[in-house]
Amino acid sequence: MNAHSPSVFFHAPRSRSGATRAMLEALGVPCDLVALNLVAGGQRTPDYLAINPMGKVPAIRDEGVLITEQPAILMYLADLYPEKNLAPLMGDPLRGAYLRWMVFYGSCFEPAMMDFSAKRAPVPPMQCGYGDYDSVMRVVAAQLEQGPWLLGERFTAADVLWGGALNYGLMFKLVPDWPVFRDYAERVQARPAIRRATEMDAALAATQARELDEALAAWKIARARELRRAARASIISPIIGNHPHACFIRSCDRGCDRSCGCAAPSACSSSSMPCRDAAPRCRRIEWAGPHGLVAVTSHIQYHHHVLHGGTHMKAPAERIEDARGDDREAGRVLAEPDLAGPALRTFFNLAGRWKLRIAEQRKLLGDPPESTFYKWKRERDGTLSRDTLERISYLLGIFKALQILFPQPDRADAWLRKPNAAPTFGGRSALERMLSGNVADLYVVRQYLDAQRG
Repeated sequence: MNAHSPSVFFHAPRSRSGATRAMLEALGVPCDLVALNLVAGGQRTPDYLAINPMGKVPAIRDEGVLITEQPAILMYLADLYPEKNLAPLMGDPLRGAYLRWMVFYGSCFEPAMMDFSAKRAPVPPMQCGYGDYDSVMRVVAAQLEQGPWLLGERFTAADVLWGGALNYGLMFKLVPDWPVFRDYAERVQARPAIRRATEMDAALAATQARELDEALAAWKIARARELRRAARASIISPIIGNHPHACFIRSCDRGCDRSCGCAAPSACSSSSMPCRDAAPRCRRIEWAGPHGLVAVTSHIQYHHHVLHGGTHMKAPAERIEDARGDDREAGRVLAEPDLAGPALRTFFNLAGRWKLRIAEQRKLLGDPPESTFYKWKRERDGTLSRDTLERISYLLGIFKALQILFPQPDRADAWLRKPNAAPTFGGRSALERMLSGNVADLYVVRQYLDAQRG
């Protein structure tokens, strides 16, 4: 590689690939940055899985050579630029220690740290590749006691790797808060190249968070429009417009002016039905279908009469807000009777597990009327909309992701209420974002957890 053919660097901010960005800054060499958004699932696209089937960052491509795994990338780059003096050359007495500590990170330190994080039961040292957590930490601390840097007086690529790893471990309390670890991590982070890389990553993370929020806002608007179109196309037109005994009552701005538009007026009893919206400005359409499903829009009130035994019977109806109203209400257009029971039972089990207050439960369900909510809670069954089912689906996905990330149930459940410094949450807890009332925020939290699973 030369100055005219920079490496292609596949990177995600605030991830393990931060050390590779710091290494490139320390080398002072250009690269073609391909930024992946982990929250949006960028590491799981077919294009990136063709580069690293593990769906992990970092990765670099240099003159047709593809390298993954962070220690391997750092060693490759250090050897590629020997004039930068970030790796002992072959024949240097420090070469063996340098290789040992580059490999020790992935084979001993990180597995020990992750087992400690997950509170996994210790494996007998004779059967464990790294022995045990305490031994790993003591060995690293003893090496750092020998000098300002991992190899003594010489700063190398190993310090780029270990400085970032210990800084992360201290931040999340995954390594002992020993002075030798704190002082070393602070020395590494204070180096100008490392500081520049950290600042660039923070800016990139903020940009990605903003772009994701904008994309979700656009998605929400498009989804609301799609639901409104579906409401008109799949409910009103085929069932009401084409049914031989469908009629409507048209409303005006000055009140509800009933006029039957039934295809079979002689069989219609609309004249005996009082208009429910005889108010100065009627803004709803109710349609009562044979399954009790109702779509409500503005200015027209539909009544579907079901003929049975020569008499007219109006099917049960429930009211749904103006389909021209807000996006949240536009999702309430479809009942799923086969899924409602299991979905509600799942939700209320989760609510108990997460110790959610009643107000929080209603907000997560999309603010159903109080009477409807308590009926669901009492009967664990009912009629749910697409919007409500989608919400419960995301909540179940969040629960499952937490069980994978935190095998201890108490830690998994507590995570929801802990403040989170990730750009997605901005210092708030995940539950605070979920309680915004928007289904898109449930989607964001689930995507974030899926990204953390890698």
